[in-house]
Amino acid sequence: MNKEEFVTYAQAIRLKKLGFDWECRELYTPDEEMTSVGFHDDFNYLGDTYQDEWFSACISAPTLSQVQKWLREVHRICISVNYMFDDGRWFAVWLNFDSGEYDETWETFAAYESALSAGIDVVLKLLEEKI
Repeated sequence: MNKEEFVTYAQAIRLKKLGFDWECRELYTPDEEMTSVGFHDDFNYLGDTYQDEWFSACISAPTLSQVQKWLREVHRICISVNYMFDDGRWFAVWLNFDSGEYDETWETFAAYESALSAGIDVVLKLLEEKI
């Protein structure tokens, strides 16, 4: 997968604080580099399983689509990315299933992944404000 398909290191930190704990095959190292976890079934995706100091300082690097699904299934917030045919750009829209609240990012992007990442940022901020 391309790096553009993953959340940023800053987003990964925010997700950890919000309780993201889904299986990931990639992680961010303490120096913010992405690397593969491999096939360690006992890695708990938050960097706490291994007693090894290096592993305990690592953090999950989920894909954008994993986070999109996690937000939908755990927090009942759907992020969709739409295409603007008039200028060939993408934008994100989010909807809270429980409250009916929704909005769009109001910024457009040349790449689908950039728009989805921006939508994730907006939703993470909303969730952080509720903590």
